[in-house]
Amino acid sequence: MNEPHTLDPLNIRGSAGSYFFSNIYRSLYRYDNEKGLIPEGAQACHWKNKKLLVCYLNPNIKWSNGENITSTHYLNAFKRFFTQKTSTTETESLLNIKNAKKILSGKTSADTLGIKTPNNHTLEFYFDELDLDFKYKLSFPSLAPIYSDQFPDRKQASKLIVNGPYTIDKWDIGKHIILKRNPYYPNKYSSYPSVLIHIIDSDDAAMRVYEAGDMSFLRRLTTDHILVYKTKKGFFHNPVARFDYLGFGPELRENKELRQALVKSLDYEKLKNVLHALGRPGCPSLPSRLMDKTFCHNFNLMEAKINLSNVNKDLKNKRWKIYFSKLGGEDIAKSMEWIQFQWKSHLNLTMDLEPVEQGVYLYQLKTKPPAIFRKGLGLDRPTCLSGLEIFLPNHPENFIRLNNKNYNSIVEQLKNSLNISKQKKLCTKAIKILIDEAYIIPLGEIHFSMLENGKYKGWKVNELNQLDLTDLQLK
Repeated sequence: MNEPHTLDPLNIRGSAGSYFFSNIYRSLYRYDNEKGLIPEGAQACHWKNKKLLVCYLNPNIKWSNGENITSTHYLNAFKRFFTQKTSTTETESLLNIKNAKKILSGKTSADTLGIKTPNNHTLEFYFDELDLDFKYKLSFPSLAPIYSDQFPDRKQASKLIVNGPYTIDKWDIGKHIILKRNPYYPNKYSSYPSVLIHIIDSDDAAMRVYEAGDMSFLRRLTTDHILVYKTKKGFFHNPVARFDYLGFGPELRENKELRQALVKSLDYEKLKNVLHALGRPGCPSLPSRLMDKTFCHNFNLMEAKINLSNVNKDLKNKRWKIYFSKLGGEDIAKSMEWIQFQWKSHLNLTMDLEPVEQGVYLYQLKTKPPAIFRKGLGLDRPTCLSGLEIFLPNHPENFIRLNNKNYNSIVEQLKNSLNISKQKKLCTKAIKILIDEAYIIPLGEIHFSMLENGKYKGWKVNELNQLDLTDLQLK
């Protein structure tokens, strides 16, 4: 995987970082595709009313030095989200907690955050408004308790005190990380294997290590490798809850005809084949079970050219740029090259590709979103709301700068709906607006192609793309 640059769980970047942190840090829950939310740091959490959630801590979960975890450890972790020093986009997941927005705006201090600790074993969460997804948010490692807000350097990573099933044994920077079992984590078996994580920033290089027999699990295959391995033992597709899309920034806000030309001029079935994808690009990335009907963009070159004929000459002759993150790897770059070629051959539009380093790219999206960009979004909970809320006006990841009153109203209704059937209908309505107005090009349900050599059992990768090594065993 790519190498984390810190031991602070507030600074998780990308799915690889999540794989690592989710096995050394655990929050109040963990998520399993079949079982749903599994109590972890909590024995249980109960809604007392629509604005109060009470969690009782699990006394069997201890720090890796044997000390008890208290409710204050959690409280200190949550408060850190609201200090300027450790500001993170994930603060958005806590904004419904009482006073959270006032703290961020500087109107009050972090000490007024609506979380109370009546005793060492109880957490009380008070909310300004209903947050039905909050329990799911409590499965993310960034919301784990912290022993101290002073984190050791990576060269001294073995000193880090954590609460997950594994601790760090050794970190050889630039090469690998070795994890060993946390002796104070509730153990199901008498012994557990250690885990070696390879630090490799190239998909091809990672494949060579796997083929040499020095890796048991390969988390990502390129499309070229899928062709070779899809019929071999150990190959599998893992469906993941994501909302990946091509977005059109503020520069194209008033140019619906051009957006329509762009979305209609892509042959989505061919792109599906190029990517060896199971889900069709042009359709929502959200799992189909969350909607009662699926609305998609469809290839229609005749209509695309009619739309383009209504676009002024300056825009048609402009040299456009398609931005995307280098972190996505070789497959993302190939798909962008294919899209670039489609727009050139079908519409005679000149497009340049602009791959950008991840940190710089995120800063650019936040400060001055480009006209055309690709954004991959891993969801932190398996709900429709988690994907759609990013396009609300005040959301920090609303990079297309959308402010559609009808869309906003539907998503607000979704936030407050307890009825599953109604949630599906509202989800479908909101998606239809995104499609009809050509605000984005969703990239279809995402399945990550992976390899494992069959030597181990007890591990899982869930639809939130979290690797769970809690019960890892040799077969």
